[in-house]
This record gives sequence, C-alpha cells and structure tokens, in this order.
Amino acid sequence: KKIVQEQISLINTIKALLFYCCILLLTPCRVILCTTNNLVCSNSYVILLALYQITHPGGKLSFMGSEFGQFIEWREYESLEWFLLSYDTHAGVQRFFRDANRLYLREKSLYEQDHGWEGFRWLDADNAGQSVLAYRRIAGDGEETLCVLHFSPDKCIYRLGVPQAGVYEELINSDDPAYGGSGKVHKTPLMSEDIPAQGMAQSLVLERPPVGGMILKSVR
Repeated sequence: KKIVQEQISLINTIKALLFYCCILLLTPCRVILCTTNNLVCSNSYVILLALYQITHPGGKLSFMGSEFGQFIEWREYESLEWFLLSYDTHAGVQRFFRDANRLYLREKSLYEQDHGWEGFRWLDADNAGQSVLAYRRIAGDGEETLCVLHFSPDKCIYRLGVPQAGVYEELINSDDPAYGGSGKVHKTPLMSEDIPAQGMAQSLVLERPPVGGMILKSVR
C-alpha cells in the first residue's frame, strides 16, 4: 500500500510539473491578445494553474510572491514586491488565492482522500477540441465537488455530466471580476437536466470562462 501511495504521489508531481511547463509555453509574454475585444492577461493563467493545483490530489506548494503574481522570482536578500498590490491585476490574483485557500479548508472533498483513487474521478479527460478538463473530488462520506478547467480564451457553452440530479451551486469561478476576470460566472444555482453527458445520466449547462475554471457542488 505504501508503494502504491508513493507511486501516486510521484505521478501527481510529474503531472503538476508538466502542467506548469505547458503554462510557461503558453505565456511567453505578459499579455496575450485573443478573441475580439477581449484581452486576457497572463494572471489568468496564473489563477488557472492555482485552481488546478488546489483541486488536484496531492500536496500544495507555492513560492513566495506567486500569490499576488510577482513577476520576478523570490530573492532571499530583499522583500517581496508588495507595491504590485496597488495594481488591480495583482490585487485580483491575491484575492483569488485568499478565497481559494479558504474554500480548500472548507471543502473536505478537496483534501480528505488525497492519496488514493477513491477521492478522484475523471469526468472529461480527453476533450482536446474544447480544451477542457473536468473531474470529481470525493470525500470519505461521499460528499463531492466538481471541478472544470478551461484552457482556451474562447467563450462558449459547455455541458457537464453530474453524478446526481439536483441543484448545483458555483463555489468559486476564476473569471469573477473580483479576480480580474470578465464576469462569466453563474450567480444563481443551476438545475441539472435529464440529458446524459460524460457517462452520467444528468448534466448541467455551463458558460465556460475564458482561460479559467470553476468549482461546483450539489446543494440539494
């Protein structure tokens, strides 16, 4: 059992490193011009990476300064560049890290079964056409959160399969204006529909945020 857990931990580490390399390749400059009249700053990718890290199984590690999008690496001989928080984009990144960390502590499904497959189930793992990853995080008592990550700057409608019928609430969305996003969030609860998707009998219709993600949870 110990060997299996070590193998899972190694796999998670490799996945995180590969994902980080992809982010670096995708963001060679600080600002990327994408769809018409839509400017996505590199902080969107920073927040997306953070959301992936927080919702994926395994331990979390963040270098000092990344929680507010510091440009340079941390230097042991000087203070962090706190003056960057006077800029809305950096303040937005810090607000996201704050809210995401609080959510992580509140939702046991995100950490309770980190070292085994019982706490993780794929929903959408090979959707290259829409640049989407979706998966379930599961606590020991069966309580779940649903995680959806979108790696494209395009905005469109996405159907997500859900494990049970009912009403779902968006717990956090990286495209919230408070984090510097464009506001493609779900402010009201979502009712599942009797339409199959991703192997599930029920599904939700979501508006995917550009270069962003969300966490959902069944509330009744």
